[in-house]
Amino acid sequence: MIDLQVSRKQIDEIDSQIVKLFEERMKVANEVAKYKMETGKAVFDKEREEQKLDSLSKISHGKFNERAVRELFSQIMSISRKYQYGVLPHTDDITDFEKTEKAFDKDIVDQLLPVDAYIGGAEHACMHLLYARFFTKALRDMGLVDFDEPFQRLVNQGLILGSDGEKMSKSRGNVVAPDDYIEVYGSDVFRMYLEFGFNYIEGGAWNDEGIKAMARFLDRVDRLVQRVAEKKQSVGKDDRAFGEEPPRGKDGKDEQEMRFILANTIQKVTEDLERMNFNTAIARLMELVNAMYRYIDTVSEENVPLLVYAAEVLDLLMAPFAPHFAEEMHVRLGGKTDFVIQEPWPQFNAEDMKKDIVEVAVQVNGKVRARLEISQSMPKEEIQALALADEKVKAAIGTQEVKKVIVIPGRLVNIVAK
Repeated sequence: MIDLQVSRKQIDEIDSQIVKLFEERMKVANEVAKYKMETGKAVFDKEREEQKLDSLSKISHGKFNERAVRELFSQIMSISRKYQYGVLPHTDDITDFEKTEKAFDKDIVDQLLPVDAYIGGAEHACMHLLYARFFTKALRDMGLVDFDEPFQRLVNQGLILGSDGEKMSKSRGNVVAPDDYIEVYGSDVFRMYLEFGFNYIEGGAWNDEGIKAMARFLDRVDRLVQRVAEKKQSVGKDDRAFGEEPPRGKDGKDEQEMRFILANTIQKVTEDLERMNFNTAIARLMELVNAMYRYIDTVSEENVPLLVYAAEVLDLLMAPFAPHFAEEMHVRLGGKTDFVIQEPWPQFNAEDMKKDIVEVAVQVNGKVRARLEISQSMPKEEIQALALADEKVKAAIGTQEVKKVIVIPGRLVNIVAK
């Protein structure tokens, strides 16, 4: 059995040696700091420190010691940097180390920073934005953070002006009070008008007619959702997850067009949201609503699930712009989660973005005489034969002789007859 007192005495002697070596190291670090200040070099050299930690851990024995040595010297290097920056007092007696040992939890900082986007007025460039960037770069040089900028992206939002085109102020009497409009139209109409009526970056002048138009649009969506919900009830049970594309049957031209519009809307709205192009995103939702109104009048019973799916996609895409309205849509369409925001964001099939059925104009001597709906993959020879067989084209040619036929796939058939 070991003698505890002897072992403790040995540890004390080793610790005394460590302290002496540490103080010697700090003296050298002080000389290094002077050199760096004279030559303009940064205190923090990440590559050098990583190389040093790797070499020190390699000369230790055992996995535990490797990790422990790495952690120990990481702390020593951190103390050295703090000493060089003057964070710790430049005296022989460095006290109160505990107060400066850990400014923050680096793991948490690495999770939260850098921020995805800084959104603010252009005047912030010489205020909050400048301060945040300065402190981040200082912390970086001190080795406390590993990134150079606090924000990955900067967005300066525009200014909404009074209806007279001037900056709002009480003295001008052109202030728009949101509460007055929300009481009449509701918060979602007000929100969507701000998103649709103005470019987010540029802003613009307030217009009462614009908010009225947005109210009419949401009323139109409301009527559409009611019709879709009624059709959904008429076809019975639907076991799909909300926003999940239904099984594909035999698609006609209308179904292919609906799938094409859905795929493009999902892609473009997603991209517009990322770019904060809210006005164009809502414009695309309006186009989808128009397409659904065209489709609902002709949809067959077997294709009602596609119509319902389109309404679910519309609901999911509208949620960021009109959250309260979208929640009501979610309930009426039979959403299975408590809130629409708990549903996954819609995905699209890239194949749906390719139109198979296209309309081709047929010209006879420069004048359009007919229009053909054909497959994009149809060979030129078949397109030509189909065009020449069309009754309207035959009537336009009459007794003339066909001299030349030019086929531009997917666009045009031009017949020259004399």
